[in-house]
Amino acid sequence: MLALLLRRGAALTKWFEDRCGPAFTLPEAAQLLRISADKVTEMDKHGKLIGISRNGCRQYPAWQFNKRKVRVWVAPLCRKQGGSKYALNFLTVRRLSLGIDGSHQSFLAFLLANDPGSVDRLRHYLDVSERRESF
Repeated sequence: MLALLLRRGAALTKWFEDRCGPAFTLPEAAQLLRISADKVTEMDKHGKLIGISRNGCRQYPAWQFNKRKVRVWVAPLCRKQGGSKYALNFLTVRRLSLGIDGSHQSFLAFLLANDPGSVDRLRHYLDVSERRESF
């Protein structure tokens, strides 16, 4: 029974990680943002960045970065959802309500498709202004 539960847990972990897509390691994220690795870890700890444990180390999904900055909606989403793990789940679960022609689509795919209204919908959900996040 324990072996079955461990296999299911491993399969779910892989499934969850696969939903995140490509990710940066801690040193790569620090280099991209031009800050120290300690600052990246601090941002992760305080919900200003979404980090996941993958292959025994902390990694940061690439989609949350826009050039050399963290997308402005990441920190408010983490606060609203109660942490980066919950924000990640909110973003990556496929929803029928977002799909076209009855298909399922994740909120993340919806945001990254450059739909002009997608960020406005997220902003409305988060009830945040267009102010820039400062780190």
